[in-house]
Amino acid sequence: MAQGRSGGRGRGDGRAGRDGRGGAGRTGRGAGYSSASKTVKHGLCKELEGHVFEYGGQGAADKMRVTMEKIHQLVGLKFGEDVANELKNRAKVNLPPPKYSAAAKARHVAYETMIRTQQSTLLTAMQAQLKALEAAATTAAAAVATASMSSTISGIG
Repeated sequence: MAQGRSGGRGRGDGRAGRDGRGGAGRTGRGAGYSSASKTVKHGLCKELEGHVFEYGGQGAADKMRVTMEKIHQLVGLKFGEDVANELKNRAKVNLPPPKYSAAAKARHVAYETMIRTQQSTLLTAMQAQLKALEAAATTAAAAVATASMSSTISGIG
């Protein structure tokens, strides 16, 4: 009986595999065997990929903490630190309304007045054009132009 390199004990040459079976570079469980694959859960957001936790799973508390930190970071980047702090502290942040100076309020009133004056001037000019079109409306094209101008004026006024 020929002895292998293992000194005659067991089967095979004793280099790899389970129970002394197999040779160098071969697995001991067969070609069709694969270990249990770990599935990575995917969320609805690419930035939070892999940061999905399931209740009751192994390490769920730690996974939840890490996921919440990642959510805070993402929200902070997209929507600002105030919103991220609301999520982190789980308390609503009350921002006071802005206080405008009297000069800023006066500028706003002046701007609104200027815009209203421009709109009124434009409306007057368009009404004058409409009267001129109505007086010269002898063709179908002139009637279409008159209707178009009338429609525009009714949209403004």
